Amino acid sequence: MFEQIEQHAKGNTLSNSLLKRNLTLAYSTTYSYDSKGRIEQIVEADLSKELPVNSTARHCNRYDDRDRVILWVNPEYSKKCPKGEPSPRDEWREFRFASIEGKEVELRSRWHIPKGISRWREEWSPFQIDSTPNSVEGNAKVNSRQGVTEIYGSTYVR
Repeated sequence: MFEQIEQHAKGNTLSNSLLKRNLTLAYSTTYSYDSKGRIEQIVEADLSKELPVNSTARHCNRYDDRDRVILWVNPEYSKKCPKGEPSPRDEWREFRFASIEGKEVELRSRWHIPKGISRWREEWSPFQIDSTPNSVEGNAKVNSRQGVTEIYGSTYVR
């Protein structure tokens, strides 16, 4: 077991210093930041098991040019931060913003919740069709089997 711990410690200054004090690093959480200092991803590694070390992304963020989070992902299924669209089997939230008459508004908050291997549901709260002042707005519920199941706002449709 000690040789295995030494292998984990190679090239890791924190692990090396712990090892010199007869301590070991069993788990680690790494925060990655983008060039603007915003958290891009949080990754956890389990160093207590056999090599290679298993790392799993826990949270991933994407930002727009105004430093607003436009995508948050909990990649429980894929185990890594998506480069493009998130996996339908992971939980994620997508946010859309616009400027209406000089005021910043949230057009949509889309929460994607996986349910098993091939099913999911979503809550769109709020959503607004476009960035015009009198645009239709409300909330919606969507699922993988039926599509849009409820729309509620100024009128209610089921």
